[in-house]
Amino acid sequence: MKKYLGNAAVKGVIASAMTALLVVTAPVNVTAADAAAVIEFTDITDAAQENILDKDTVENKIEEALKDTDLTKEQKDLLKDLGGDISQVDTTQDSYDVVDDVKDIIHNDVTNAVTNEKNDAVAAADAAEEISDTAGNAASQVKQGETVTDTLLKDDQDIVKEVKGNTVISTDEDGNETKLVNGVTEKGKIILNVEDSEGNRMNLSDYTADKAAAAKEAADTVSSTVGNLNQIIGSDTSVSEARDTIDKAITDATTARDDAKTAYDAASSVLTEEMKQYNAYAKFYGLDASKYSRANDNTAPEFTEEEYLAFIRSQGLTMNNTQTKASLDAANDQTTKDTLAKQAEEIKAAQTLVDSCKAEIEEANGAIDQIVSAEQKLVSGIQNIIDQTTEQLKTATGLRKELLKHMQELAQITLDTYNKVDMGQEVHPTENDPDATNPDTFKNRFDYTIYQARDLSKNLDDMVDQASKEVTDSAKRYDEAKAKYEEILKQYEALVNNNITSNLDALELKLANAKNELTEADFNLNEAQKALDTATSLKEQFENDIANSGNTSGSDDSGSTGSDSTAPAATTAAASTVVFDDGATPLADGITDAASSDLVTLDDEATALADSVPKTGDTANAAIPFGFAAFAAFAGAFVTRMKRKNN
Repeated sequence: MKKYLGNAAVKGVIASAMTALLVVTAPVNVTAADAAAVIEFTDITDAAQENILDKDTVENKIEEALKDTDLTKEQKDLLKDLGGDISQVDTTQDSYDVVDDVKDIIHNDVTNAVTNEKNDAVAAADAAEEISDTAGNAASQVKQGETVTDTLLKDDQDIVKEVKGNTVISTDEDGNETKLVNGVTEKGKIILNVEDSEGNRMNLSDYTADKAAAAKEAADTVSSTVGNLNQIIGSDTSVSEARDTIDKAITDATTARDDAKTAYDAASSVLTEEMKQYNAYAKFYGLDASKYSRANDNTAPEFTEEEYLAFIRSQGLTMNNTQTKASLDAANDQTTKDTLAKQAEEIKAAQTLVDSCKAEIEEANGAIDQIVSAEQKLVSGIQNIIDQTTEQLKTATGLRKELLKHMQELAQITLDTYNKVDMGQEVHPTENDPDATNPDTFKNRFDYTIYQARDLSKNLDDMVDQASKEVTDSAKRYDEAKAKYEEILKQYEALVNNNITSNLDALELKLANAKNELTEADFNLNEAQKALDTATSLKEQFENDIANSGNTSGSDDSGSTGSDSTAPAATTAAASTVVFDDGATPLADGITDAASSDLVTLDDEATALADSVPKTGDTANAAIPFGFAAFAAFAGAFVTRMKRKNN
């Protein structure tokens, strides 16, 4: 409690004022040797009153206290207020009123000073938190931007799962769905929830390539079956089996095509959604339109304005890079640092004043106790003089006896004055005398002063305790805000030079690669479709050739849609057997590529109609072998192209 308001100020202004009219600075011990020191009690009180409440005396005490260099501005202001206000008290009024006035002055001045400082501390903490929160919000926006863009870039499984166009492929007993597209890798690979033979998830391009290959394999089966037409004609069983083989192959090709299309459509939906999200980020962070992700038709998939705003809110984004940088730059500015330092001074000043007032009250309480003790000693001392002189007068003689009588008279007068009833002032109520029934005595005035002093002390003590808690809380808030602020400043460079832009650049590349894979998947889908179309066309040709061969029973035993050809039926079967082998192809000159072992060719060996050259008007029987030869050449060329494509 060293020099909180200066010991002289505490004792001379606060404590003295609270006891107003009765200040006894030391115990009074009256003995026979200093009997002359006993004076009338009225003289003591009058002197005390003049000493305490005299304007000049108070001002002098204040000036002396203000010389203390350890006093803060707030402490000096409080002393000035106290001294000035107390010096204006009307001391000619009743003692009880003087005490009340002084009590109110001290209570109001101390309370106002403490309250103002407490409020300053609260305001300083609020301002520090605002600085810290502003910087913290900017920092959190940077981190949030990094998080959401990083999620879209590297960990988009949850995003992909919510895409409506992503086909559900299974649902567990708890209702959890597994969708076809699992996610898009950072490198742009579209991963499916479909495993290869080794148990690894397949990417879209490989999956659709497999489906295209399956469709081509089915088309090859149809082609091969149709290529054995010469062995089929004339056999009802063979025609039926051939139809079954062709139908199954077409079913397999259709399934492969459909699987490829489902994967393509799901991936297209996922990619469109991710393009929309990326373009929303690009728009929010102010990227040029040239950086937007675009579909094959050069349009940039985007949310509507309403969808865009809702999406940005859902991502927790409120500040773009320009705004966050401006906020972080402001936090790092020297002006902000100076402001924060000034707020620390405000809180320190509040703490100092509150602590000093606490010390004042404690010292005032000590002074009150000292005054009460002195009063008790004064009264007991006077009574002791009376008792001692009474006893000594029993044996005293001469001058000594006269002196003792005089001392006894003075002591008795003093005591009678102290206890004199009806002094003429209106008694004020107290806790112990709520109805003010006590007589107006010097003792009652003294007791009233002490009572009010203790009440004031208690009220101020409670007020200061509460203020101390609030100032301590403000100091804690300030310290926490400052620590948060300083931590942000440590990260300043990293926050300003954040990863958002690099994430967006990586996203742009990711989506471009994914778009390329989708294009490849589209090619594979088209290949699957072509294979299916070829197989379907071959089936139709098969049915037409069967019908033209005159094998009506073979046509009848099939429910195939390919047998509804209206081509006229031949009247007779071929006059000879047409043989397909691996020899030279009669129509080799009609094929742009060199003949290979994969070609289905016609044998040049003698046939039943080898010597017959078809002429205009020849019968249908004569034209059939040449029709078969042309078809066989077409089939061989198709198979060759397919295998070359695969290779």
